[in-house]
Amino acid sequence: MIRRAKALAWLILAGVLWVCPPGSCPVAMAAGRDAVLHVWTLEPASLLWEVALPGDGRFCLGHVNSIYEAPVRECFQARPGGGCWLVEVQSPSPAVFEYYGLEPPVTGRAVLRRPLGDFQVRSHDYSRHHLTVGDRTLRLDQLAQPGQALVFKVASTP
Repeated sequence: MIRRAKALAWLILAGVLWVCPPGSCPVAMAAGRDAVLHVWTLEPASLLWEVALPGDGRFCLGHVNSIYEAPVRECFQARPGGGCWLVEVQSPSPAVFEYYGLEPPVTGRAVLRRPLGDFQVRSHDYSRHHLTVGDRTLRLDQLAQPGQALVFKVASTP
């Protein structure tokens, strides 16, 4: 536990991880205006879905953690120029937060700011995964076959 706390402190000092009290992370810095989310498959390389992100640049992935069998909601926010931040993790399971290297919050919701580029998801059961963008929700089993990799890319529109 002490090692994890030290590692978390170093990440915060290095600016890699920002932990913010709920509602206090600056939204203006992460303006997702004119940002687009692309979902690709690798085998064969093909664009499966493209959607304009809302003004705040947020989108969320919901799934059931395969290790702890607990529901998880990961929210991302577009970064200016492309890419995204992981800005929120929600789950009723303290073990899920430990998996992310976070101290389990009493509220079941952690607000953070981890920079990401493109990221990949691969599941043997996409029926337990969904993507929410604004008021639209898409089940990932409608996009991918079991075991197929999905690549999420956030791009700025010209």
